[in-house]
Amino acid sequence: MLLSNKLLGCLASAVNVIGPHNIYSATGNPSRKHDCRELSAERAQVARTHRRADHDDGLTPVGKQIVDGSSLAARRCKPLRTSSYPPCSAGGDRVEAVVIAASAEAQADLIVACAAAGKPIFCEKPASLTLENSARSLAAVESAGVILQVGFNRRFARDLRAAHDAIAQGAIGTPQLMRSLTRDPGLANPRAVPPWTIFLQTLIHDFDALLWFNPEADPVEVYATADALVAPDFKASALLDTAIVVITFNNGARAIAEASFSAAYG
Repeated sequence: MLLSNKLLGCLASAVNVIGPHNIYSATGNPSRKHDCRELSAERAQVARTHRRADHDDGLTPVGKQIVDGSSLAARRCKPLRTSSYPPCSAGGDRVEAVVIAASAEAQADLIVACAAAGKPIFCEKPASLTLENSARSLAAVESAGVILQVGFNRRFARDLRAAHDAIAQGAIGTPQLMRSLTRDPGLANPRAVPPWTIFLQTLIHDFDALLWFNPEADPVEVYATADALVAPDFKASALLDTAIVVITFNNGARAIAEASFSAAYG
């Protein structure tokens, strides 16, 4: 089947830009529970130095610098508890940047709100679930002139970075056929997995990496097939656990991304 806008939206949301800004933790709508995620060296790559200071308005500095991913320490940040919504409206000029780690369906609105507040943004993936929300978020960021970085951690892994650089420098020629595999060790609680997770929150990393490994090329066709082979009783609720996606690029290259929620070998 040709893929729906949901997966095309994943490809459209593959935005990754870095800038030198302090990062502050932020939660989402106070009616929901949002926690500031642990920012590891392989995930966010944002904290070289770590300083904490509790302020009257509840803002907690997380990292002093954003630098490249060469030698960074993992740090844990405290949740921000504030009655303000969106949370980027709290603290005024003392907030230099915002980390968004909300539920996937809430993140596009938070990007728009934080961009309107003039704050650079680090957003957990996926930045949106539809093409329309991706376009709306990017338009808000561009209009405000702020930086948006989406949490695609594979771009900061040393081995993948070396492979990308070799491709970009022409050391191994033009990509023609690429393949990316993702395996989860098991599906312990299928009821806790949102619909379409295998595309929207798992394979999205593979999509980003494949786009990154094919510089200056754009996807022009996406074909996917998927089924519920690990937990077949949950297929009716759109929990698909085994998937293969074929992406055709405008330079002729083909890419295959596959995922399974069950890898018996670990």
